Amino acid sequence: MTTLVSLVSSLGAPLIPTIAAHDHVTLSSAQWLLTAALLTGAVATPVMGRIADGPQQRRTVLVALTATLVGCVIAAAVPGFAAVVIGRGLQGVGLGIVPVTMAIARSHLHQLAAVRAIAMLSITAAVGVGLGYPLTGMIAQLLNYQGAFWFGAAMVAFIMLRSAWRGGRKIAWRGRIYRATG
Repeated sequence: MTTLVSLVSSLGAPLIPTIAAHDHVTLSSAQWLLTAALLTGAVATPVMGRIADGPQQRRTVLVALTATLVGCVIAAAVPGFAAVVIGRGLQGVGLGIVPVTMAIARSHLHQLAAVRAIAMLSITAAVGVGLGYPLTGMIAQLLNYQGAFWFGAAMVAFIMLRSAWRGGRKIAWRGRIYRATG
């Protein structure tokens, strides 16, 4: 999950020149694609952390994934620069998932296992960003910039469906964290 969120969060930067040219805006205006996501993430992360401190951990992650999915769909489907900025802003909510999953690991695992899980979550977040840039460029070159956002939407939808499918059972946090980190 952290790899996915990092990958989706990295969708904006490589697409700035393409979106600026497509929507006839300056590069400095197109930087709002990054600013919107980072600003939303900066606001959402502590709020998500506070909510996830209680019994709403699963719901917090699912709401953040839903916001990210909606943001990807808006950025891909709704024409116009403002819509892409709004979509990127919603995608920024997903930036809070990484610290929330780390907090979940810390609270549900023994100390040594938690340290290892948090390290793996950190590594997979970095891998997601590292994969995001070339993957975004490749998809945008083969399709268009909307294709990159549709790809992000498909990945988030997959994770959400997988989570919903397992939703009725007791959560095995150790297994989930290890599977989420690859």
